[in-house]
Amino acid sequence: MRESAPFHFTTTWRSDADAATVWATLIDVDRWPQWWPEISSAQLLDARTSSAPAVVGPGSRARLEIRSALGFTLRFGIEVQVEDPPHAMMFTASGDLNGVGHWSLVEDGPVTTVSILWCVTTTRSLIRLLRPLAPSTHALAMRSGNSGLNKWLSQRAW
Repeated sequence: MRESAPFHFTTTWRSDADAATVWATLIDVDRWPQWWPEISSAQLLDARTSSAPAVVGPGSRARLEIRSALGFTLRFGIEVQVEDPPHAMMFTASGDLNGVGHWSLVEDGPVTTVSILWCVTTTRSLIRLLRPLAPSTHALAMRSGNSGLNKWLSQRAW
């Protein structure tokens, strides 16, 4: 199948929590659907860490299903390549999306900023056709994710 031109997205999230708390939530993949509305399914396939079973580490893989605001579902896996808790993670994606993602967390006083870089391609013709809408639908999903993360963190007693 024909692969699309790369999609490059950068997003910044801010949370009123320390980096360790934000990190703990971000690596708890199985719980993503509880706070990130566009994620309909997230399943850790294998954890390569001695921590809790739902926490990822280098070599860990997860399967994700994302509901697009345009009505289609993206199915892809991610595999952690590099992890520097609680500061950075790089992962690869394969499936409906292929490429790399990177999270970088910086704590500044009571606020943690999460910089997210996502560079992917796809072989799905529908996504290639809807390419002009990709920046706005991605931005919507990411705003929703940041809002859900902040609500989730505010409800937890860390």
